[in-house]
Amino acid sequence: MLLAHRFEGTVPAVLIMVLAARASGPASALSAGEFARRLATAALRRQAAFASAWVLFAAAASVRAGSTVMADIAGAHGVAGLALARGPVLSIAGMWLAVLGVAIAIGGSFPARVGVRLAGPNGGMVLMPALARRLDLLGVAVQILFVAALAAGAQIRSATDAIGWVAAAVALGAWTWFGRDAARLPIAPAVAFGLCAAGLALVVGGRA
Repeated sequence: MLLAHRFEGTVPAVLIMVLAARASGPASALSAGEFARRLATAALRRQAAFASAWVLFAAAASVRAGSTVMADIAGAHGVAGLALARGPVLSIAGMWLAVLGVAIAIGGSFPARVGVRLAGPNGGMVLMPALARRLDLLGVAVQILFVAALAAGAQIRSATDAIGWVAAAVALGAWTWFGRDAARLPIAPAVAFGLCAAGLALVVGGRA
């Protein structure tokens, strides 16, 4: 409901909840055994590496709307147009860069491995617990909705208001799935940070 702007909430507070939702999957596997703990720890470290990119993206969206309140951002989308399509050229370009940065963050936060193959003639595969994998996918969905809310989501009052939400969610979901291998490269956190930082700078320049 917060993401759909039905209740009041600030961008920093919602961002904390979004990142916590994504971390809940690996965190639930920390006590599931030695192999699962190693995989979960690696996944949490990977998510932490992208945290700064998320902060910069949220800052860019807030600066573009002139407010850190989720409902105000929806209002800005309704009055000034969607952040990815309307406004000064610098602001539009900045939001596209910031969205690309967090798209890399979403895909790159997937664990590189969901299991460990045991050595030996009778070795099998030790997988992350099913609950952890389901929570991680739920966290991905929450992150996608958060990005859609800040970049393309107006308050939904009719079916046409959902067009931006659906388009952004589908595009981000496709990138997350098909681009996750590229986003897991070691340089990905730095690239995401750079894109979001450049995006924030352009948005600030567009409001100057």
